[in-house]
Amino acid sequence: MMMTIIIIIIIIIIIIIIIIIIIIIIIIIIIIIIIIIIIIIIIIIIIIIIIIIIIIIIIIIIIIIIIIIIIIIIIIIIIIIIIIIIIIINIIIITVICF
Repeated sequence: MMMTIIIIIIIIIIIIIIIIIIIIIIIIIIIIIIIIIIIIIIIIIIIIIIIIIIIIIIIIIIIIIIIIIIIIIIIIIIIIIIIIIIIIINIIIITVICF
């Protein structure tokens, strides 16, 4: 009789140990999955931030280029106007001198 009780106790202990081990394994797996998900989310956020920064830099460069082009065009127009004025003044002077 005593032997059967001991065997039953041993079996119960073994079952409890197995259950505990299974629970621990499940918890570890869940923790690993959560960590992986967090890492993936962080990586995605970093990539999005980098993309946004690149887009902002590109926009700034484009704006600077446009401003430079506008300035150059304005300078060219001013130069052309000055040349035209000089030519007109010269023509007037020449005609006055001639007559």
